[in-house]
Amino acid sequence: MKKVVGIIGMALLLLVSCKNEIEEIENLTRADELPDISGENVETVYIDSSVIRLKITAPKLVRFTRVPEPYYEFPEGIHVYQYDHQKNVIAEVSSRYAHYNEAKRLWTLRKNVIAKNLQKNEQLATEELFWDEIKGIIYTEKFVAITNPNGVFYGEKGFEADQQMEHWKLKGSKGTLTIKEKE
Repeated sequence: MKKVVGIIGMALLLLVSCKNEIEEIENLTRADELPDISGENVETVYIDSSVIRLKITAPKLVRFTRVPEPYYEFPEGIHVYQYDHQKNVIAEVSSRYAHYNEAKRLWTLRKNVIAKNLQKNEQLATEELFWDEIKGIIYTEKFVAITNPNGVFYGEKGFEADQQMEHWKLKGSKGTLTIKEKE
């Protein structure tokens, strides 16, 4: 009788053990939590009227569409190049993490965000940056430093600008201004 109880006990233990493993496997492979698209060493080129406008490179890309707000995620960073009509790079942006919300058309860049306007010799550095495509603005509430030929400017509480960064406004600003003497 002890052997029968022992065997039944072992069988129940095995069933419970198998059930937990199956549940764990099902939780790990739920289709709605897996990306629809994933890729490594991704390069995307945007062309308008036979002219390259943008090139995006990323070590890793994942896209999720079976969620209320579909999005792209670049968990290992992103690098974006903007070109003029002569195929010269005129601006570039990089970060160690990026997220794009398709419905809101909102980019979020985080971790060592650097944006350069090569035509104006201007660079922006921050830890978080948003680009709202609908409103046509870029902004952050984090500390930002903007360096250009006129000096270094700091926005301790962030900044806001049009998406071309032609007109920008610092929040909680301070900086160093380079003044050229007249000859």
